[in-house]
Amino acid sequence: STYKAEYIALTKVVKEALYLYNSYNFNLTNLGFNTINKPKTFIDNLVAKELAENPKFYKKSKYINIKYHFTRESLLNKDIMLFHIDTKSNIVDILTKPLGKVIFNNILNIIYNNNNNNNTYNNNHIKEITY
Repeated sequence: STYKAEYIALTKVVKEALYLYNSYNFNLTNLGFNTINKPKTFIDNLVAKELAENPKFYKKSKYINIKYHFTRESLLNKDIMLFHIDTKSNIVDILTKPLGKVIFNNILNIIYNNNNNNNTYNNNHIKEITY
C-alpha cells in the first residue's frame, strides 16, 4: 500500500540526511565552525508519519521489515525533525509522479520562488507549462 512505500522511502531519506548532516558537522567542528541544525524531513503521507512517530504496535505495520523502523529510532533520539507537508506543496512529487497542469505549475513556482532568494532566478524565468 502507499503508506508502506512512503514509510520505506522515508527511512532511506532519513539515513541519507543523517549521513550528510554528520559529515558536514564533523567537518565544520574540526574547522572551528558552529554545527548546523538537525535535518528536517517532510512527508505528505499522514499514515506513514504517524507510523514513524508512534512506536506502539500497529496491525498493519507488522509486515514492515524492522530495518525500516530506523526513522522511529531517529525521532526518539531527536536526531531528525519530521513534518507533514501538503501534497500540493511537496516539490519532490515533480520528480516522482505524473502531475496535472495546476499542481505542476504550483510546484514549479515554489521551486523558483525559493531560488529567487539568491537572485539566480526571477519571475520572468517562470513559464507556465501548457499541454
